Amino acid sequence: MRLLPFVLLVCSLFLISGCGSDNDVDTIEFLNTSGTLMEGFGSTVLYNRSLPQGAATEVEFGGTLQPDEFEHELRPSGVYIKVIDDEVYDPGDTLIITLTGITGPARLGGKRTITLRVKDYDEDARPGMRIELTWDAGNGQAGNVDMDLFLWREDPPGSSNFVLVASSVQIGNVFEQITMRNGSASFPDGLYGVGYNYFSGTANPLTFKPKFRSLKGTINNDSIVARFNGQYTLANLNRWDQTGTYHIAQFFVKAGNNYHSFTPVDIPASGSRQRSYSFSPFVLRKGE
Repeated sequence: MRLLPFVLLVCSLFLISGCGSDNDVDTIEFLNTSGTLMEGFGSTVLYNRSLPQGAATEVEFGGTLQPDEFEHELRPSGVYIKVIDDEVYDPGDTLIITLTGITGPARLGGKRTITLRVKDYDEDARPGMRIELTWDAGNGQAGNVDMDLFLWREDPPGSSNFVLVASSVQIGNVFEQITMRNGSASFPDGLYGVGYNYFSGTANPLTFKPKFRSLKGTINNDSIVARFNGQYTLANLNRWDQTGTYHIAQFFVKAGNNYHSFTPVDIPASGSRQRSYSFSPFVLRKGE
Protein backbone atom coordinates (compact mmCIF):
# COMPACT_ATOMS: atom_id res chain seq x y z
CA MET A 1 0.00 0.00 0.00
CA ARG A 2 2.90 2.34 0.57
CA LEU A 3 3.85 2.13 -3.12
CA LEU A 4 0.61 3.77 -4.28
CA PRO A 5 1.71 7.42 -3.97
CA PHE A 6 4.79 6.65 -6.04
CA VAL A 7 2.73 5.01 -8.74
CA LEU A 8 0.31 7.93 -8.83
CA LEU A 9 3.19 10.38 -9.11
CA VAL A 10 4.65 8.56 -12.12
CA CYS A 11 1.27 8.50 -13.81
CA SER A 12 0.80 12.21 -13.20
CA LEU A 13 4.14 13.06 -14.81
CA PHE A 14 3.26 10.94 -17.80
CA LEU A 15 -0.07 12.68 -18.26
CA ILE A 16 1.47 16.14 -17.96
CA SER A 17 4.09 15.47 -20.61
CA GLY A 18 1.54 13.89 -22.91
CA CYS A 19 -0.89 16.80 -22.65
CA GLY A 20 1.86 19.34 -23.40
CA SER A 21 2.80 17.83 -26.79
CA ASP A 22 0.20 19.91 -28.69
CA ASN A 23 1.88 23.12 -27.55
CA ASP A 24 5.28 22.23 -28.95
CA VAL A 25 4.53 23.37 -32.55
CA ASP A 26 5.76 26.77 -33.72
CA THR A 27 3.42 29.74 -33.63
CA ILE A 28 3.52 31.72 -36.86
CA GLU A 29 2.34 35.32 -37.15
CA PHE A 30 3.49 38.54 -38.78
CA LEU A 31 6.42 40.25 -37.13
CA ASN A 32 4.59 43.61 -37.35
CA THR A 33 1.04 44.79 -37.93
CA SER A 34 1.94 47.72 -40.18
CA GLY A 35 4.71 48.71 -42.58
CA THR A 36 5.67 50.38 -45.86
CA LEU A 37 6.27 49.10 -49.38
CA MET A 38 8.19 51.08 -52.02
CA GLU A 39 6.66 51.14 -55.48
CA GLY A 40 8.94 49.50 -58.04
CA PHE A 41 10.89 47.47 -55.48
CA GLY A 42 10.46 44.06 -53.87
CA SER A 43 10.59 43.23 -50.16
CA THR A 44 9.57 40.41 -47.84
CA VAL A 45 6.90 40.99 -45.20
CA LEU A 46 8.42 38.88 -42.43
CA TYR A 47 6.86 36.34 -40.11
CA ASN A 48 7.99 36.27 -36.51
CA ARG A 49 10.02 33.17 -37.40
CA SER A 50 10.68 31.03 -40.46
CA LEU A 51 8.21 28.26 -41.22
CA PRO A 52 9.22 24.83 -39.92
CA GLN A 53 9.81 22.05 -42.43
CA GLY A 54 6.51 20.89 -43.90
CA ALA A 55 4.48 23.95 -42.93
CA ALA A 56 2.74 26.26 -45.40
CA THR A 57 0.62 29.39 -44.99
CA GLU A 58 -2.50 30.62 -46.76
CA VAL A 59 -3.06 34.36 -47.27
CA GLU A 60 -5.64 36.79 -48.59
CA PHE A 61 -5.02 40.29 -49.94
CA GLY A 62 -7.05 43.46 -49.50
CA GLY A 63 -6.59 47.23 -49.57
CA THR A 64 -6.70 49.64 -52.51
CA LEU A 65 -3.93 47.93 -54.51
CA GLN A 66 -5.39 45.82 -57.32
CA PRO A 67 -4.23 42.22 -58.01
CA ASP A 68 -2.49 43.22 -61.26
CA GLU A 69 -0.53 45.97 -59.49
CA PHE A 70 1.72 43.69 -57.43
CA GLU A 71 3.48 40.34 -57.51
CA HIS A 72 3.75 38.01 -54.55
CA GLU A 73 5.43 34.78 -53.47
CA LEU A 74 4.98 32.80 -50.26
CA ARG A 75 8.38 32.13 -48.75
CA PRO A 76 9.47 30.37 -45.54
CA SER A 77 10.47 33.73 -44.01
CA GLY A 78 7.34 35.65 -45.03
CA VAL A 79 5.35 37.01 -47.96
CA TYR A 80 7.46 38.54 -50.76
CA ILE A 81 5.75 41.53 -52.41
CA LYS A 82 6.82 43.61 -55.38
CA VAL A 83 4.63 46.58 -56.19
CA ILE A 84 4.72 47.31 -59.90
CA ASP A 85 5.75 50.85 -60.81
CA ASP A 86 2.70 51.96 -62.80
CA GLU A 87 4.30 55.29 -63.72
CA VAL A 88 1.35 57.16 -62.26
CA TYR A 89 1.71 59.45 -59.28
CA ASP A 90 -0.79 57.82 -56.93
CA PRO A 91 0.23 58.14 -53.27
CA GLY A 92 -2.08 56.65 -50.64
CA ASP A 93 -2.40 53.07 -51.89
CA THR A 94 -2.49 50.29 -49.29
CA LEU A 95 -2.05 46.53 -49.29
CA ILE A 96 -3.55 44.42 -46.50
CA ILE A 97 -2.29 40.85 -46.04
CA THR A 98 -4.16 38.41 -43.83
CA LEU A 99 -2.96 34.98 -42.74
CA THR A 100 -6.07 32.82 -43.19
CA GLY A 101 -4.68 29.35 -42.58
CA ILE A 102 -1.65 27.20 -42.00
CA THR A 103 -0.87 23.54 -42.65
CA GLY A 104 1.81 21.29 -41.25
CA PRO A 105 3.51 21.39 -37.85
CA ALA A 106 2.63 24.99 -36.96
CA ARG A 107 -0.26 27.13 -35.83
CA LEU A 108 -1.29 30.76 -36.35
CA GLY A 109 -0.59 33.40 -33.74
CA GLY A 110 -2.47 36.59 -32.97
CA LYS A 111 -0.81 38.96 -35.50
CA ARG A 112 -2.57 37.61 -38.55
CA THR A 113 -3.10 40.88 -40.43
CA ILE A 114 -0.64 43.55 -41.57
CA THR A 115 -1.52 46.83 -43.30
CA LEU A 116 1.13 48.16 -45.66
CA ARG A 117 1.29 51.69 -47.02
CA VAL A 118 2.57 51.84 -50.60
CA LYS A 119 5.03 54.68 -51.02
CA ASP A 120 4.99 56.07 -54.54
CA TYR A 121 8.35 56.06 -56.31
CA ASP A 122 8.10 59.78 -57.04
CA GLU A 123 6.62 60.81 -53.69
CA ASP A 124 9.86 62.29 -52.36
CA ALA A 125 10.91 63.83 -55.65
CA ARG A 126 10.94 67.55 -56.29
CA PRO A 127 8.77 68.59 -59.23
CA GLY A 128 10.57 68.34 -62.54
CA MET A 129 11.25 65.82 -65.30
CA ARG A 130 13.62 62.90 -65.68
CA ILE A 131 15.11 62.04 -69.09
CA GLU A 132 16.30 58.44 -69.46
CA LEU A 133 18.27 56.97 -72.35
CA THR A 134 18.59 53.22 -72.85
CA TRP A 135 19.73 51.29 -75.90
CA ASP A 136 19.59 47.86 -77.49
CA ALA A 137 22.60 46.60 -79.43
CA GLY A 138 20.80 43.32 -80.18
CA ASN A 139 18.90 40.64 -78.24
CA GLY A 140 17.82 43.22 -75.70
CA GLN A 141 21.40 43.82 -74.52
CA ALA A 142 23.43 47.02 -74.36
CA GLY A 143 26.42 45.21 -75.84
CA ASN A 144 29.68 47.12 -76.17
CA VAL A 145 27.89 50.37 -76.97
CA ASP A 146 28.45 53.60 -75.10
CA MET A 147 25.95 56.42 -75.61
CA ASP A 148 25.83 59.89 -74.12
CA LEU A 149 22.94 62.18 -73.23
CA PHE A 150 22.98 65.98 -73.63
CA LEU A 151 20.42 68.60 -72.66
CA TRP A 152 20.52 72.07 -74.21
CA ARG A 153 18.44 75.22 -73.63
CA GLU A 154 17.79 77.96 -76.16
CA ASP A 155 19.38 81.13 -74.82
CA PRO A 156 18.30 83.79 -75.35
CA PRO A 157 14.78 82.70 -76.35
CA GLY A 158 14.16 82.82 -80.10
CA SER A 159 17.88 83.04 -80.94
CA SER A 160 18.45 79.45 -82.18
CA ASN A 161 21.52 79.46 -79.95
CA PHE A 162 21.74 76.68 -77.39
CA VAL A 163 23.70 76.38 -74.16
CA LEU A 164 24.54 73.07 -72.53
CA VAL A 165 22.66 72.82 -69.21
CA ALA A 166 23.15 69.13 -68.32
CA SER A 167 24.85 65.99 -69.56
CA SER A 168 25.27 62.32 -68.70
CA VAL A 169 28.47 61.04 -70.29
CA GLN A 170 29.50 58.16 -68.05
CA ILE A 171 31.80 55.38 -69.21
CA GLY A 172 30.58 51.79 -69.11
CA ASN A 173 26.99 52.53 -68.10
CA VAL A 174 24.10 50.73 -69.80
CA PHE A 175 21.91 53.83 -69.49
CA GLU A 176 22.20 57.60 -69.12
CA GLN A 177 19.91 59.89 -67.14
CA ILE A 178 19.31 63.60 -66.54
CA THR A 179 16.88 65.08 -64.02
CA MET A 180 15.47 68.57 -64.49
CA ARG A 181 14.37 70.20 -61.23
CA ASN A 182 11.71 72.88 -61.30
CA GLY A 183 12.81 76.02 -59.52
CA SER A 184 16.44 75.51 -60.49
CA ALA A 185 18.10 78.44 -62.23
CA SER A 186 19.48 75.97 -64.79
CA PHE A 187 16.01 74.96 -66.00
CA PRO A 188 13.78 78.00 -66.58
CA ASP A 189 10.77 77.82 -68.88
CA GLY A 190 11.61 77.75 -72.57
CA LEU A 191 12.73 75.61 -75.49
CA TYR A 192 15.05 72.66 -74.83
CA GLY A 193 16.94 70.29 -77.10
CA VAL A 194 18.15 66.77 -76.35
CA GLY A 195 21.10 64.99 -77.92
CA TYR A 196 21.54 61.21 -78.08
CA ASN A 197 25.14 60.57 -79.03
CA TYR A 198 26.46 57.21 -80.31
CA PHE A 199 29.92 57.50 -78.77
CA SER A 200 31.42 54.05 -79.36
CA GLY A 201 30.52 50.45 -80.17
CA THR A 202 29.92 48.09 -83.07
CA ALA A 203 26.11 47.71 -83.10
CA ASN A 204 24.70 48.22 -86.59
CA PRO A 205 21.91 49.12 -86.29
CA LEU A 206 21.65 50.49 -82.76
CA THR A 207 18.18 51.03 -81.34
CA PHE A 208 17.89 53.65 -78.61
CA LYS A 209 14.90 54.55 -76.47
CA PRO A 210 14.53 58.00 -74.90
CA LYS A 211 11.97 58.22 -72.11
CA PHE A 212 10.64 61.37 -70.46
CA ARG A 213 8.93 61.11 -67.09
CA SER A 214 7.36 64.03 -65.30
CA LEU A 215 7.76 64.24 -61.52
CA LYS A 216 4.66 65.79 -59.94
CA GLY A 217 3.80 67.47 -63.23
CA THR A 218 2.46 66.60 -66.67
CA ILE A 219 3.63 65.84 -70.18
CA ASN A 220 1.48 67.25 -72.96
CA ASN A 221 -0.99 68.35 -70.27
CA ASP A 222 -2.55 64.94 -69.65
CA SER A 223 0.20 62.35 -69.15
CA ILE A 224 3.35 61.83 -67.11
CA VAL A 225 5.36 59.62 -69.50
CA ALA A 226 6.46 60.01 -73.10
CA ARG A 227 8.48 57.36 -74.95
CA PHE A 228 10.30 57.55 -78.25
CA ASN A 229 12.48 55.29 -80.38
CA GLY A 230 15.37 55.95 -82.71
CA GLN A 231 17.86 53.91 -84.67
CA TYR A 232 21.46 54.69 -85.55
CA THR A 233 23.94 52.94 -87.79
CA LEU A 234 27.73 52.94 -87.60
CA ALA A 235 27.60 56.05 -89.77
CA ASN A 236 26.25 57.90 -86.73
CA LEU A 237 29.24 57.18 -84.50
CA ASN A 238 30.52 60.45 -83.10
CA ARG A 239 33.49 60.89 -80.76
CA TRP A 240 32.32 64.32 -79.72
CA ASP A 241 35.36 64.71 -77.46
CA GLN A 242 37.48 64.64 -80.63
CA THR A 243 35.18 66.07 -83.31
CA GLY A 244 33.67 68.86 -81.23
CA THR A 245 30.34 68.40 -83.07
CA TYR A 246 26.93 67.78 -81.58
CA HIS A 247 23.41 67.14 -82.77
CA ILE A 248 20.08 68.01 -81.20
CA ALA A 249 17.85 65.07 -82.00
CA GLN A 250 14.67 66.23 -80.27
CA PHE A 251 13.05 69.40 -78.93
CA PHE A 252 10.45 70.12 -76.26
CA VAL A 253 9.07 73.11 -74.36
CA LYS A 254 9.00 73.55 -70.58
CA ALA A 255 6.15 75.64 -69.17
CA GLY A 256 6.02 75.44 -65.39
CA ASN A 257 5.29 71.86 -64.37
CA ASN A 258 4.14 70.91 -67.87
CA TYR A 259 6.42 69.70 -70.67
CA HIS A 260 5.00 69.71 -74.17
CA SER A 261 5.55 70.03 -77.92
CA PHE A 262 7.94 67.08 -78.20
CA THR A 263 9.27 66.69 -81.72
CA PRO A 264 10.03 63.30 -83.34
CA VAL A 265 13.58 61.98 -82.99
CA ASP A 266 15.68 63.36 -85.82
CA ILE A 267 18.29 60.94 -87.21
CA PRO A 268 21.08 62.57 -89.21
CA ALA A 269 22.44 60.72 -92.23
CA SER A 270 25.81 60.50 -90.56
CA GLY A 271 27.66 61.64 -87.48
CA SER A 272 26.21 64.42 -85.39
CA ARG A 273 25.88 67.32 -87.75
CA GLN A 274 25.00 70.79 -86.59
CA ARG A 275 21.76 72.13 -88.00
CA SER A 276 20.39 75.66 -88.24
CA TYR A 277 21.31 76.41 -84.64
CA SER A 278 24.52 77.22 -82.86
CA PHE A 279 26.11 76.14 -79.57
CA SER A 280 27.65 78.39 -76.95
CA PRO A 281 31.21 77.31 -76.10
CA PHE A 282 31.60 74.93 -73.16
CA VAL A 283 34.13 72.54 -71.69
CA LEU A 284 33.15 68.90 -71.13
CA ARG A 285 35.21 65.74 -70.72
CA LYS A 286 34.07 62.20 -71.23
CA GLY A 287 33.33 60.46 -67.96
CA GLU A 288 32.56 63.63 -65.99
